[in-house]
Amino acid sequence: MKEHNSVYVIGFEENFSAAFAALLHFYDIGVAPYTDGYSFLTAAENLELDGCCILIAEELPDQSGLSLLRQLCKTGCQSAVIVLVDEVDPTFRQEALKLGAVDVIERKLAAAYLFAQLKNLLQGPVELPHTPESIKTLGSGTQVSFRMMRPEDAEIEQNFVTGLSERSRHLRFFSGIKQLTPFMLNELTHPSFPLSYALIATTLVEGREQQIAVGRYAPTGTEGVAEFAVVVADDWHGHGIASELMRFVITAAAVGGIKSLEGLVLRENTAMLALARKLDFEELGSDENDPTIVRVVKYLAGSKITT
Repeated sequence: MKEHNSVYVIGFEENFSAAFAALLHFYDIGVAPYTDGYSFLTAAENLELDGCCILIAEELPDQSGLSLLRQLCKTGCQSAVIVLVDEVDPTFRQEALKLGAVDVIERKLAAAYLFAQLKNLLQGPVELPHTPESIKTLGSGTQVSFRMMRPEDAEIEQNFVTGLSERSRHLRFFSGIKQLTPFMLNELTHPSFPLSYALIATTLVEGREQQIAVGRYAPTGTEGVAEFAVVVADDWHGHGIASELMRFVITAAAVGGIKSLEGLVLRENTAMLALARKLDFEELGSDENDPTIVRVVKYLAGSKITT
């Protein structure tokens, strides 16, 4: 297995690691599981880890996830590290990011996405461990589901875009587009992981699934660099949905071997710029062709873990 096209999974039970390996096998990405931090660090002495992705459990059999992060810092590891937790704690996330983690996400959401995708990919009946649905309950009590975009989502994607306000469409597409062209709709509803990825947020309205947000990344002309985008329906702003989507986009990009996520954000889109800063993106200044546009970037492999 080539280390630069690998994901190291540390501190998870066998079922989770095996399912992760089965899923990424479809995308020619190898998975190497380790039961604890010590066994991984011992093996890592003979591995070239730069450019790979490492998933760490919040608590390992022999130490905490933060402890392992500190040790990785000392080695100068240049890898994208993601910590999976039972419940995200702001203080824990801040410390993990400070130590070099790409992000911290809730394990139940990651597991639900993982097993749902396996059921779609594997042929015939398959028995997978039960996991909680990938659902976020808002303060109002409304439940929002997060799942990967599928080709059959063309109708709800088109309805989502046409339902956006003129300003929201302008901030997302930099134009007055009112609906997606057939070509655009086909491109947006056919993500091809790991080159591209799209996750949508939906809720039930009168018994029917309605898309209320989407986060995605797509390839650019530069190898290892992807462009991200996220947009939330106007009536659903302020509920943390964009942050949730972006955490999954960041995680998917890191697992898929993307080296950096970049975005072009209109300078007037202060909410998106604030979210980018919150997620540790760097602002690279105005676009060379348009001073009204700000370029932001997040380095995923070796972006922050240093000695």
